[in-house]
Amino acid sequence: MVGFAGFEATFAMLIERRFPEVGDPTVYGLFASIGLLMVAVQTLIVGPVNAGLGSRRALRIALLLVAAGMVVLSIGGGWVGLAAALILLVVGQGVFGPTLSNATVEHVDSSARGAALGLQQGAGALGRIAGPLIAGGLFDQLGLSAPYLVAAALAVLALAVLPSGAEPSTPGKPL
Repeated sequence: MVGFAGFEATFAMLIERRFPEVGDPTVYGLFASIGLLMVAVQTLIVGPVNAGLGSRRALRIALLLVAAGMVVLSIGGGWVGLAAALILLVVGQGVFGPTLSNATVEHVDSSARGAALGLQQGAGALGRIAGPLIAGGLFDQLGLSAPYLVAAALAVLALAVLPSGAEPSTPGKPL
């Protein structure tokens, strides 16, 4: 959440610097497109992906997509690079959020689900606070690619700490 929140906070500044010829309506349109694609991903893709792959594999793929999108965003590549980065990011983050909640409830005992989801939501809220602060500082001090490279590294770190192996055969069995 830290990385994606940082992306959201710095995206308009990135567009302003990479594409100085565009104005606010283009930025608004890009944000609207991101939102619409996110809705499509979460309503049409998340369920089948989780059913077919399981939550751990879906989380791994989502984190890889987010990391790849952040790297592409940091590199540039004109409008084509921007479109590719946004698709990777939105599909990755769109799958990641609901899948993380799904994995949380699948892998804790039913009596602990409320507490586990509360912790997850609290951590997400902290990420939405810290992400823009960190990304803004990186953008200002180290350049426009820095927040996206750090976000990619955070996604890879999350991937590294995600437990490997098969899904538990019994729902509610801890990771």
